[in-house]
Amino acid sequence: MRLTTKWLGLCFVLLVINVQDIISNFTTRGYGQPFDGYDSDVTTEASVSSEESFKTTNLTVELKFAIECETPNHDSGICIEIKQCPILYKQLPNVNARKFLQVSQCGLNIEDGNMPKVCCGKFDNYIHSENNISRVEDYNIFPKKCGPKKVTLLRSRILGGTKAAIGEFPWMARLIHNNNHNYKSVGCSAFLIHTKYVLTAAHCVHKAHTTIRGPVFSVILGEHNTETKVDCNPLGTYCADPLQISRVGKVIVHPGYNVDSPGHYNDIAIIHMKKAARISEFVQPICLQTDPTPINSGIYLISGWGKTEDEMFSKIKMKLEVPAVEFKDCSRKYNEVGIELQDTQICAGGEEGKDSCTGDSGGPLIMENGTNYLAVGVVSYGLGCGNKGWPGVYTNIPTFIPWIKQQIIANSLVSSKSPKQKKHHNKKKGGVKSSNK
Repeated sequence: MRLTTKWLGLCFVLLVINVQDIISNFTTRGYGQPFDGYDSDVTTEASVSSEESFKTTNLTVELKFAIECETPNHDSGICIEIKQCPILYKQLPNVNARKFLQVSQCGLNIEDGNMPKVCCGKFDNYIHSENNISRVEDYNIFPKKCGPKKVTLLRSRILGGTKAAIGEFPWMARLIHNNNHNYKSVGCSAFLIHTKYVLTAAHCVHKAHTTIRGPVFSVILGEHNTETKVDCNPLGTYCADPLQISRVGKVIVHPGYNVDSPGHYNDIAIIHMKKAARISEFVQPICLQTDPTPINSGIYLISGWGKTEDEMFSKIKMKLEVPAVEFKDCSRKYNEVGIELQDTQICAGGEEGKDSCTGDSGGPLIMENGTNYLAVGVVSYGLGCGNKGWPGVYTNIPTFIPWIKQQIIANSLVSSKSPKQKKHHNKKKGGVKSSNK
């Protein structure tokens, strides 16, 4: 069927209106909807300026027919002339962004070389670039509600510690390994920092240290007593929810971790879980300390299922208070055995018979912050367990916050909405716990 001039004119008007509607909804996060990996109320200067630009710029024919593309960071963008993409256009004088701009080019080779098209996305450089760290730090990807402090009344007799209450330290996780013979075993501890991510020590998951027990297979959340199917108080009137078990999607070991280094620098790793945690009274993330200012006095807390005075591994989640140790004093002590500490490490403990020990690796070193807890370190190593005068060494979390955020953003798997908190009723519940004990 032939189209008359009248019909052609009408089609073009409709096309322009339709494309303008699309463009007016376009932001640097994609088409219309905010990128799922960040809080919806978080914006950056670049995203705001880009949105305003697209609303005010006179659209060209090329922009009307722009198509979706993939940026060098593997996120979604739109192929447009670089002058219409403020986030990349302002990078033209930046020699450090030259490679990123070259790889960002899109469209046909025959198009104007003086004003090439680029895939305009969220970032103005590689997200792993040092020049982009400040931009990554602006994103608030961690949960707003985290690190709740539980009031406990019951206490009983980690090395030198006490039993934690049911539901206390609800961010604690246990790592399950699976080897070539399909034999599953319990490894280190870890802790929930987001509904789909746990943090642990690099030496717990590095392939050089898991040749026998195999790679990390799953993550267990909500554990308390490893020998009971349902965790309840002595009277059986208050019970925890069934365990949450998630298969491991990806293990990200810090690239600076060296298995042969006696100092165990950069001893930190992130584990992405395939299934998001359901937030409840017994499973909640902990806040991360972001202030790098060292704490030279005060009290920290550690928790886990590690060695006690009587057992190689504790059946029940334990907790222990340990004193902060000034870095220069700790560094001087470890220099005696030829180990030089770095500012990416902190120290705590040093009291006889009180320490994190075998089985506690990967767990958090935490501090109180009003009604919440903050994770300030990751259990790394020490000279024995509970030896007087020898503090334990912990990975200093604040110094790794940019790296942690970069990895989560790069995976593009952060949910902007956490599951609703589950209401808990103080009555006995059923459920089956993991058999991997």
